[in-house]
Amino acid sequence: MPAIEELRIRTILDSRGNATVEVDVRAGGVVGRAAAPSGASTGTHEVAAWPKGGVDEAVRLFRKEIAAKLKGMDAAEQEAVDETLHRIDGTAKFARIGGNVSTATSLAVVKAAAASARKPLFAYLGPNRSFPFPLGNVIGGGRHAIGGTDIQEFHSLAQSPSPSKSVFANAAVHKLVAGMLSKRLPGEAIGKGDEAAWVAKLSNEEALAVLGDACREVSKETGVPCAPALDLAASEFFRNGKYVYKERTLSPDRQVEFVAGLVEAHDLALVEDPPHGDRGGPVRRRR
Repeated sequence: MPAIEELRIRTILDSRGNATVEVDVRAGGVVGRAAAPSGASTGTHEVAAWPKGGVDEAVRLFRKEIAAKLKGMDAAEQEAVDETLHRIDGTAKFARIGGNVSTATSLAVVKAAAASARKPLFAYLGPNRSFPFPLGNVIGGGRHAIGGTDIQEFHSLAQSPSPSKSVFANAAVHKLVAGMLSKRLPGEAIGKGDEAAWVAKLSNEEALAVLGDACREVSKETGVPCAPALDLAASEFFRNGKYVYKERTLSPDRQVEFVAGLVEAHDLALVEDPPHGDRGGPVRRRR
């Protein structure tokens, strides 16, 4: 397979207008390009988006160290490339070079390898690989949408063997919810948060009810199973050992009971970060 011939980095703006990086990797006469935006709400155990010094320092380290050490490596040896990035960084959470740089670089390498093999990325990765179902961000609150729900993200999880059908089904849920909110809240402003999820004056349970109805309707219309899912981002409303919602304040034990009740009442397929950050993580419901 082709050796990595050249690596370039540039500063760009992500969808929120924040500075991030985009990396080009040339191998075998073709170029792989990837960018890495970072989230607005990150957990305590996630990698550091940037080193001390921010984007400018990340770009400097890439040009000084990363590009030189990756040049000449086999673009098809993805594990070796990723291991090299870990060695260059030397920390547990990419605090030295930044998770955004490592992610963009790794993705650009594999895209270059796929292009060199004259294959689309999914085919290059392997026909027998399983791919995750896409989540569609439908209703938003928390840090993503001030004035919305306490819970940060209400998702549609479309589950078709065809990734493209799942994406279109999630988009149909998003569109349907807009109309449902307008009918439910006549005269109220229905806006979008910073990730394009709908924002409305609803309680958490009301939002789930709307989402569940939309998922069921789209499932019938498209034949693609769609199920509601949540990212609570509970760290955002965890205060002094309790979970502080607009309508209630819960102890950790009651929080578990509350979320378990939501799972059963609304047939949730996935719940992410139901406890605070030091204890969080995604939980997929077994069906």
